[in-house]
Amino acid sequence: MKFFQKLIQRATLNTLDEMANDEKHRFMRDNPLLKDLGEEAYLFLLKRVAKRSYVRDELVFKQDNLGVCCFFVRQGSVEIYFESEEKNKTVYTIKKAGALFGEISAIHKTYRAASAKALENDTELFVLSSFDLEDLQKQYPSDYLKILQGITHTILDVLDETSRKLRLAEKANEDLTKRLG
Repeated sequence: MKFFQKLIQRATLNTLDEMANDEKHRFMRDNPLLKDLGEEAYLFLLKRVAKRSYVRDELVFKQDNLGVCCFFVRQGSVEIYFESEEKNKTVYTIKKAGALFGEISAIHKTYRAASAKALENDTELFVLSSFDLEDLQKQYPSDYLKILQGITHTILDVLDETSRKLRLAEKANEDLTKRLG
């Protein structure tokens, strides 16, 4: 059994060496979410990541649609925004190269809380589906936990930023109320 494990490990390392000049490999391996994965789990995901290209103002996903994937921004930028029933638009954030978004729907298979659109021509995203993450969980559970921890940290960062923005908006509202009152 050890012989076959070593053979698989050697083949995996050879595959990674051959991919050294591949843009997807270089980008994904440098991503903090994936950098600590074992070689086999990393290759497993790398084979499943799809590249998508967008032009300026092209919709990546729409709020209230079911989401089953997350996105890594390879190049360009993406605006994440909420649109009220009255068509008032509130921009949550702008995601730039290296950023992850759509992660909650990818692990929870829920409806999108916001919409996302490309802000630049030649915006490139790498897409990873929740089904691929489920397969990773079955085949490489310890590596799946590493990704889940990274996604949790991303969600907590977004929550912290949103809380900070809410406090600033509340303060601005109080100040305005005082001035008008």
